[in-house]
Amino acid sequence: MMNKFAAICVLILSSALTLCWYPLDIISKTHLVDTQILFYAFSSAAILTVPFLFKQANQWRPHAPLLVIFAIISSMANTLLQYSLLEGESLIIVSLICITLSSLLLFSKTESIITLDFLVIIPIIISAIMVLFLIGGGLKNHWTEWSSVLVGVLFFGLLRLDLYSSVIPLGSRLSATLIGSTWLIGMITIFSERFSSYIQDNAVGLSITYGSIFLIPIMASVLYVLSVKRVNCVLLWLPLMLMVNLFGYLLNEGADDITSYFWLLGVLSFVVIAQIVRSTNQRIPSP
Repeated sequence: MMNKFAAICVLILSSALTLCWYPLDIISKTHLVDTQILFYAFSSAAILTVPFLFKQANQWRPHAPLLVIFAIISSMANTLLQYSLLEGESLIIVSLICITLSSLLLFSKTESIITLDFLVIIPIIISAIMVLFLIGGGLKNHWTEWSSVLVGVLFFGLLRLDLYSSVIPLGSRLSATLIGSTWLIGMITIFSERFSSYIQDNAVGLSITYGSIFLIPIMASVLYVLSVKRVNCVLLWLPLMLMVNLFGYLLNEGADDITSYFWLLGVLSFVVIAQIVRSTNQRIPSP
């Protein structure tokens, strides 16, 4: 069993997924095309995690078909999310993911959903909607909005699938996800008409650094959250993502009127604290 402090640290790290737009934005200024950025990042991360597949082969081999299904879903979610963060606005993307995943949890007849969970889901959805329209500027009918909704659906699929795929070690699932992401973005790169030949000298190095240093721990923590067989862990992760994304946006962009920011951060903080108190009474399984 994972101790409570380690579990909270993993949840905080997983919420850093919403800050990936910042290093991606820096790398995009080196004149690398978006698909090239992601290809170098995914491939470097995949190479570093391949040893997990070999070391844990005896554990995942009996469940190879399940690992393939998991890799397809998780790699689609990862690729769509990273691509959307490069092309779209993080406030809108994260809000739509939280709205979609929370709504699916709310309306799904999951046995682990209890009455208290409903009281947590509702403020998460309301807060995400407020972030979307009051701060994010509302929907703009951009393709990243549709892809964000799809990412939320895929995350929900991983949450339900992992009721069975938890028999596969986390390292193998992470490696399979990154290998699948590399293949997907590679196919997009091959058939894309956009390709940059005038890139800065440090462009590839920055992409590799992003993949190997930032992407690996963040994706590992996200896959862990989606593999814990407790809905309240996800309900702690969602408001944390909204908080981190909102706070990061405020620090980077600033605001003329920060009253709405403080109100939203206050509501989300209350939800997070309530979920932490609930979690302290439960044992958190190891991945």
